[in-house]
Amino acid sequence: MTTPHASTTGASRSMVRTAPRPDAHTTLYCLPHAGGAASAYRDWSTQLPAWLEVVAVQLPGREHRVAEPPTFSPEDTAAAVEADLSAHPDRSIVLFGHSMGGLLAFEVARLLARDGGPAPTGLFVSGSEHPAAKEHTDPAVSQLSDPELLDWAVALGGMPAWVVAEPQMHELVLPILRADCAWLENHVYRAAAPLACPITVMAGEADPHVGITGLRAWQMETTGNFRMRRHPGGHFYADDKLPEVLGGVADDVRGWL
Repeated sequence: MTTPHASTTGASRSMVRTAPRPDAHTTLYCLPHAGGAASAYRDWSTQLPAWLEVVAVQLPGREHRVAEPPTFSPEDTAAAVEADLSAHPDRSIVLFGHSMGGLLAFEVARLLARDGGPAPTGLFVSGSEHPAAKEHTDPAVSQLSDPELLDWAVALGGMPAWVVAEPQMHELVLPILRADCAWLENHVYRAAAPLACPITVMAGEADPHVGITGLRAWQMETTGNFRMRRHPGGHFYADDKLPEVLGGVADDVRGWL
């Protein structure tokens, strides 16, 4: 499995920079989908402007953190973001998360705002319905057998063909996917004051797991601007539309700044 360059000490183990940009004035922290890892964002830097540094958050249990239990919390993730930002205190920060990562990014943004930390300039929620307005409810995926869980991931589109073809990879990937799905299933939404930063939600037009009503409901979580972008494709719409998707991301961040 390809592992981007990453620091390996302290909280920095959580942060992966494929293309460090020390002169950037904004950091885009990217959080992965269920079963995903930092490498999902390895190509983003080449298609975003130089003033924006992409930092992929590496959750425990994956890639260079494979020896750790695959469990995480919004609190630990927010603390890692704050620790990373301490080296760049004058930067603006933007959060992006896809699917599970979208919900996690939202909870991290809430924690940063609540605790007086570095307030996000903006939030991108991709491929995720609002937890209080979900139109689509999956079964308890975390309780499926290994073959059933693998079939579910393949049908969703997030499992690379080479992973499916290598049985030894299943032992690495399935515990992570199971733990991530359990976090989603056990997540409890709690109403709170809306964020001050703008929110952009994104999804594939043919995504069977994300409906328009569930996307629009994110608007109640901000007192700032709200935008919804829908792209051709399914749950992993960005795989085939990355330049278009990242063009929209850059445009939104530029407007927020």
